[in-house]
Formats: sequence, structure tokens, C-alpha cells
Amino acid sequence: MRIYIAALLTLLCSNAFAQHTSMPAGYTVCQAASGLNTAYYSAPFRAVPDNRYAWIPAFAEYLNQNYGYRGFVTCRTKLPSVGEAQAYLSKLIAHARDTRLSDGSPQNYVETGWAYSRTTTLDFLYR
Repeated sequence: MRIYIAALLTLLCSNAFAQHTSMPAGYTVCQAASGLNTAYYSAPFRAVPDNRYAWIPAFAEYLNQNYGYRGFVTCRTKLPSVGEAQAYLSKLIAHARDTRLSDGSPQNYVETGWAYSRTTTLDFLYR
């Protein structure tokens, strides 16, 4: 019983701390690149401040399962509107289109359509 009470108190304290230190809500875009050959992009999604540390592992797991990608993933946060997030994604895609590989061919890119949701994290954590 003491363990449950201690766990509950820890959770309540961490949530209270997170409310005071969390970033303001906004939009996020995640990306990953397989060397220079293929870049992967998420769709813009609403940034959920209390789960900001779950985005990268959730997107990485999605890429691994769907594309066999295992590598670096990053997310750009604090985009104030969905329009700005979409513009940022468009800029990333334009850069990928303009990038040429050593053989002169264009860099491949994949718009995955993936967007973070709390259920994404739950699926990832409880497999």
C-alpha cells in the first residue's frame, strides 16, 4: 500500500512540476535521415507539452516498423501555428528535392503522414 501511495505522490508532484515548467503549446514536425539517401518527415501535429519527451521515440519506432529505419530522429518544436508548421515542413521537403547525392540523383524523401497522439505512445510503451 505504501508503494502505491508513494507512486501516486510522485506522479502528482511530477505533473505539478511539469505544469509550471512545460513549454507553451504549439506545433511540431519530426524528421529523420538515413545518411543522405532518404529523409523521413512526420505531418505537423499539435505539441502536447506533458508528452514532449515521447515524440522522438514514438516516431523512431514508427519508422523502424514501417520503413526499417534505425537512426537519428529529431523534432522541431515551438512552431506557433499549424500554418507555420506546414511551411516549415514544405521548406524541409524543398531542401530534400534540391539535395543531390554523390551520383547526381535527387535525395529520396518520404512524407509519412505520422502524427503524435497519446495512443501512439501507449501502443509503443505497452507492446
